[in-house]
Amino acid sequence: MLTIFVKLAWRETTSSWSRFLFLFLCMALGVGAIVAVDLFAHTVERSILGDARALLGGDLEISARRSFTPDTQDLLESLSARGMTASHITELVGMASAVTSPPSAPPNSQLVEIKAVDSTYPLYGTVTVNPDQNWRPLLDEPRTDCHSSPCYGTFVQEGLLFRLQIHIGSEIRLGHSHFKIMGILKKEPDQVANAFSLGPRILISRQALAATDLIRPGSRIHERVRLKTPSTYPLSELEGELRGRLAREGIQIHSFQEAQPRLRRFLEQLSLYLGLLSLTILLVGGIGVACTIQGFLAQKTDNIATLKTLGADSTQVTGIYLTQCLLLGSIGSSLGALIGMGIFQIIPWMLDDLLPPDFKLAFSFWPVLKGMGVGMVASLIFSLWPLLSIRHISPALIFRQEVDQAHQHEKKESWLPQVRRIINQLRHDRTRTLIGSAILLSLIMLAAYQSRSWSLGLFFSFAFLAALIALMTGTNLLFWGLRQIPLPQRFLLRHSTKNLQRPGNFTKAMTLAIGLGVMLMTSLFGIQQSLLDFIGHQIPAKAPTFFFIDIQPDQQTSFEK
Repeated sequence: MLTIFVKLAWRETTSSWSRFLFLFLCMALGVGAIVAVDLFAHTVERSILGDARALLGGDLEISARRSFTPDTQDLLESLSARGMTASHITELVGMASAVTSPPSAPPNSQLVEIKAVDSTYPLYGTVTVNPDQNWRPLLDEPRTDCHSSPCYGTFVQEGLLFRLQIHIGSEIRLGHSHFKIMGILKKEPDQVANAFSLGPRILISRQALAATDLIRPGSRIHERVRLKTPSTYPLSELEGELRGRLAREGIQIHSFQEAQPRLRRFLEQLSLYLGLLSLTILLVGGIGVACTIQGFLAQKTDNIATLKTLGADSTQVTGIYLTQCLLLGSIGSSLGALIGMGIFQIIPWMLDDLLPPDFKLAFSFWPVLKGMGVGMVASLIFSLWPLLSIRHISPALIFRQEVDQAHQHEKKESWLPQVRRIINQLRHDRTRTLIGSAILLSLIMLAAYQSRSWSLGLFFSFAFLAALIALMTGTNLLFWGLRQIPLPQRFLLRHSTKNLQRPGNFTKAMTLAIGLGVMLMTSLFGIQQSLLDFIGHQIPAKAPTFFFIDIQPDQQTSFEK
């Protein structure tokens, strides 16, 4: 039976394929938008997760704003027995001063951010220094070529050299220790770009930090322990275990999946917004699909009556045309997937000013399959309701060749009796009621799947239906008003006005589609203006464009100039 359905559906499609160009266009635009948005969101998410371990510095980070207690240190040391690699980092703020020659000269001092690392740092990524060299032993080994001891090597950001007027090979003092500058610190894998900083960063070893004697009771420090777990280790279980054992000590625990939470939240909201926008485009196109199917069935009334005369029942005939609708939907969805992939390829060019220079597209078949699946479901949703009219086509119609009584009935009655007639049909026609309920449930599930939220899916679905009902009511009132106005005398206007109300046309459906499109654009413009106004009111009237820190008193006059 399925083979017969496919053969007949394919024959109907190939014999009148030009009539379905509008259907292909409706489906292709909606599916193309969904595929392009999902592919871009997948690329950005994959990019974030790919760099998340390096940005966090490990698979898991345990941090505290004070020194770890002995019990916490014992717990962290026990993790190495479970196949994990730990990296202990201490960050604090201090004053660095240049070691002058002669020593009696007044030294220059500068507020700096000190970062003390152990021998396993970094767990992910690489540290870049200038000149390029093996920086690890230069930090760990004490030096004997300094003016005083203890003395260790250090790498500093270039800004410290300018502020202290020193160079590579010079000495600086931190606490009770001297440090010889071995090079410039160019890049740290776990340092977020453009992050707020109180001063230039200095990279030293933990052994050197202990020699400075800067950590005392009451010192403001930031302890971090990064863990690198085996690839097969259940990270979520470890995170839950550590949270349970360390929660009372005020220790924070983050996994690499939580890195860049603000950026991730922004991208999720952007993906949600664009996803629902794409779904709206698809639903507006679905109205065009319903119009196309309805018009096609009106032209195929004789064929349907002939099939019923030859012994086919309503279920079989509906199956033939439903198969045809799904076939057309698959072609339109495939075309939309190609359009979406094409748009995805030009996104870096469209957003060149917003994306980083090394941004690379990451293609995945899942967003493409998802978009095509959503398109197929939309085709099914919007074709089922027009196909129900097949049940009311009598086999005797082929012999009588009479005009469709439904069109005559629709022409004579006003919109209020039409609403009553539809309600009565839903009350007494169980099939139509079940199909209508299934369509509504499918719409809710489609919106919930696209938004990843049942509550938002329900809100979106009922808002869409409310807008549809409001537009239908307004359209019927508009056509009722046109019937009350005397027809113009000019032939062109008279013919156009009567043609708007002729039986069997798609003026109302086209008005609905155009109305939904205009409503969508108006809503987007309103949301944009509201966001801009909200942001504008949040910024103080006298907010500075830039601010500068660490301006010394003797530099104020020259800085103001």
